[in-house]
Amino acid sequence: MSLRRTLQFHSLDDVLVELSALDRAQITTTGTWSFYQILSHLAENIESSISQYPRSMPFVIRRTIGPMALRHLLKTQEMKSGAPNPTAPKQREEGDEKAAMLRLRTAIASFRAYEGPMAEHPFFGPINKEDFEALHAHHAALHLSFAHPETAQTRPSKERAAPSEKKAAKKAPEKTAKKATKKASKKSAKKAAKKSATKKSASK
Repeated sequence: MSLRRTLQFHSLDDVLVELSALDRAQITTTGTWSFYQILSHLAENIESSISQYPRSMPFVIRRTIGPMALRHLLKTQEMKSGAPNPTAPKQREEGDEKAAMLRLRTAIASFRAYEGPMAEHPFFGPINKEDFEALHAHHAALHLSFAHPETAQTRPSKERAAPSEKKAAKKAPEKTAKKATKKASKKSAKKAAKKSATKKSASK
């Protein structure tokens, strides 16, 4: 399994489509965070954008480097992993994935319905709602790329056929073939005997 999947979202609609697919699958994650932590982190970020972020970088960064980085991100439509985040979890923690999924969906719905002023991003600075949606979409693509839905090839071995079933399945064709051969041999023998009897009768 590769460390990340290739995902690219342009809007929150794309995120919702992916969430629906993940919601129907068994999820494993690569990296430090659990699926519960990923969903919770995305939900918290969207919630903060319409209320307030808990921490912010210095003002000068939010007016210089931050806006420049945002323009680059929106142009390339890709968020790189590994950016420092003091509020991010440092250790893996499991939790209620269903509740976290509901929280994220609710956060997206609240963001869409919100009509007030957007909160200032702690690094990128002031952002309008349209760019914020794009930012949330790219942010979701980054973190959900570490979530891997289970496929038929990666299902546990308990769902595969038992050894006895495999053995029986393998023997079945062989048994049928032997039976057919035996039947054909008997038929040929009867035919030959009948032909021999007919010849003897004709010679008398």
